[in-house]
Amino acid sequence: FKGMYDFKRKDLVAAIGAYRRAEKSLEFVEDEIERAEFYYKMAEVYYYMKQTYYSIDYIERAITIYNKYETYLDKIIYCNYIIAGNLIDLLEYEKAMFKFNEALKIAKQIKRDNLVAISHLNIGICFNVEGLFEKAKRNLMIALKFFEKEYHPYLIKTLFNLSHVMCKANELEKGEFYYEKGFELALNTDNSEYIAKFNLLRGLYLNQDCFDLIDTAFDFLESNEMYGDIDEFAFEVGEVLLKRGEVARSSKYYQKVVMAKKQIQKGEILNEKQIDDILISHTNGIVCFDGK
Repeated sequence: FKGMYDFKRKDLVAAIGAYRRAEKSLEFVEDEIERAEFYYKMAEVYYYMKQTYYSIDYIERAITIYNKYETYLDKIIYCNYIIAGNLIDLLEYEKAMFKFNEALKIAKQIKRDNLVAISHLNIGICFNVEGLFEKAKRNLMIALKFFEKEYHPYLIKTLFNLSHVMCKANELEKGEFYYEKGFELALNTDNSEYIAKFNLLRGLYLNQDCFDLIDTAFDFLESNEMYGDIDEFAFEVGEVLLKRGEVARSSKYYQKVVMAKKQIQKGEILNEKQIDDILISHTNGIVCFDGK
């Protein structure tokens, strides 16, 4: 529960540390659904830390358990989201889209409107990454219609992604519209993460070359060790500035990409050592890791 609390606060390093301590006692948990839930939580935090192969390993353990039970189709949907997210990071867009569509099909089958909307949100995000902006907008608008009606927690995420897509598609008036709605919501809910991310959009696209806003956003991401987001957004900023002829300035953000990737790799090396330590601490050495 401490790990879940830290994850919600976006303190990913603290979250993974708490989960690792919990994992040492996982062999004493007899309920395999509880173990599946734990594996899902591990996969989730590793996904956000961009430690792709650890995330895939844990999510495969979770989905193997959930597949045994017909009553856990909603959990299988969430597992598909994590798998697809990792596939996007591996640039396997076609495989990611297959997983998202599989999740959408199950969500419709079990008549879970919230999961249908989340599936469309994720499909929109995937199309955005691919640069297929019209398809991205269509799916994000479907998600927005549901989330606005329900005032869902994912409303702010949907508004951000709609603003992002519109800006990238050079539809700046529409980008500004969704920015204003999303930024107001971020302020009203004191959502520091999205305040930073909306400011980044404003500085890069809406008030072009407002570097103070961009740098303040990166300061927030760096202070919270959100290296996956730094990797993604710094590369985008670098690319946009390079196209505008800001060659020297773009290099500053490319350097942030390099820094973020080093931090992600450092985390992978650290976790390999943690895994070895945990395996040594068990008498049989394979209980928590399925012999892997």
